[in-house]
Amino acid sequence: MKEVDEMHDYFPLFLKLEKMPCIVIGAGHIAYRKIRTLQKYGADVKVFTKEVKESRIREVLPSKKIIENDFKMDTLKEAYLVIAATNDEAFNKVIAEFCMKYHILVNNITSPDDCNIRFGALIEADDYQIAVSSKGRNPKEAVALRNNIKDHLG
Repeated sequence: MKEVDEMHDYFPLFLKLEKMPCIVIGAGHIAYRKIRTLQKYGADVKVFTKEVKESRIREVLPSKKIIENDFKMDTLKEAYLVIAATNDEAFNKVIAEFCMKYHILVNNITSPDDCNIRFGALIEADDYQIAVSSKGRNPKEAVALRNNIKDHLG
């Protein structure tokens, strides 16, 4: 086991997102999944995109929460949490760096290193929540482990 001062991993934490302003940049399949997760926890989600590629986004967000072709980086300062979910890795990195500079929580879907939060694979029951993380390296392994734990718990 690593000594505490040697660790550079992510600290496991559960956040209350109810009514918190969350911004998603991008509107594809992964952005849709992130939006649905944020909504499940009551976040106030707004999407900025050049084009809505995943049509289900229009079904789950009112049109006033989908802003097309009008993104300014300073808008991110209004957010508690930002998801950089475009298919442009360089742009996602710029978003992540901006957010980290201003101490905004940011998840970058294209890089496990250029962000300050990660989403875990969740197990939820009435009395508990368990989150599994692969430390951003292999999300499919985290999902497989989550499924094994679910099977074990019944």
